[in-house]
Amino acid sequence: VFYSVKQLTNRQDSAIFSSILSAFVPVLLSKTLFSLSPLSIAVPLTYLALLFLFKVPQKVSVIVFVILMFLLSLTHPSASFLIFCLVGYIIISRLAGVKTENFEIELIFFSVFIFIWAQFVLYKNAFLYHGINLISGNIPLEVISGYFSDVSIASAILQIGLLPIIGGLYATYKHLFNVQNRYTYLYISMVIISSLFTWLRLVEPTVGFIYLSISLCILSGSAYSFIVGFFHNMRFKVIMRYYKLGIGLLVVITLIIPSFYFVYAESNNTVPVQMHEA
Repeated sequence: VFYSVKQLTNRQDSAIFSSILSAFVPVLLSKTLFSLSPLSIAVPLTYLALLFLFKVPQKVSVIVFVILMFLLSLTHPSASFLIFCLVGYIIISRLAGVKTENFEIELIFFSVFIFIWAQFVLYKNAFLYHGINLISGNIPLEVISGYFSDVSIASAILQIGLLPIIGGLYATYKHLFNVQNRYTYLYISMVIISSLFTWLRLVEPTVGFIYLSISLCILSGSAYSFIVGFFHNMRFKVIMRYYKLGIGLLVVITLIIPSFYFVYAESNNTVPVQMHEA
């Protein structure tokens, strides 16, 4: 997250701000602190791949990006977010009138081919047996409706964090209508894809929220850069002190406190030491 925001904004304070946000995302902290799963590997690999895409067409970056895409295809099905994100990046760039280099398009579609090929090799028998139902996890509609019944807007805001949502939406608005930055479109595309997949009930809510929250944290770094730049241009040095203090209080109230709450609730679901030893 730090290096991604540093690449986008060229500001170290914005990168630190986003890093702090991502460190205390309630859903990410509570779901990965007490358990190790393929998702714990897929999430950082996904954003590492996006970071190396910034440095294309450097030969080393291309090789590393392709290797990461291959590894992602073997880790967790949620890595498909990245495939749709890359395609969405091309579409958003074209709609915004930003030129996409030919080597980027070739690399993206080559990566899409690698990922799809790997999925068919790994899940060939499952596809033949379950067909299209495999996309929804072969879960009956009645079970799916009950599974998603407890997800509400308030719950989503608590799990993602109010500050990343506000900052991410503001940065999305600025980059889509005022400031053009084609690399930012990668994270805007990830926000759209993860939100759409979660809304359509194609993934577990927590998985969608994890990708959504990290993308919003990265975009929040860009929003932080816009606001700090505005205050500096207006020479509001006094306001800058209160602004940073206010941001710190919001981080504590909207992220750190909910994180401790969700971590405590998740810890109650773990196996006690005495029972494990027994």
